[in-house]
Amino acid sequence: AGGFDIEATLPGPASKGAVLHLRLGEHRVTKELAANAKTAVLRGIDLPAGPLQLEAWDIEGDVIRGVRFVEIRRE
Repeated sequence: AGGFDIEATLPGPASKGAVLHLRLGEHRVTKELAANAKTAVLRGIDLPAGPLQLEAWDIEGDVIRGVRFVEIRRE
């Protein structure tokens, strides 16, 4: 339980208008990505204690891409 920073490494540079989607258990978070971004950081995400299922992807127009790596750190 508490605040966490989440960093997602994308499979390649993001295109303009791309959006990162994270599903962590019941939590759903989205973040607009800067053009050519290779990573995205979400700060201060409150997560409950215990195991969670993590899903992460970005959507660029009609294309859905999985992310390469996600790191979760306590604030």
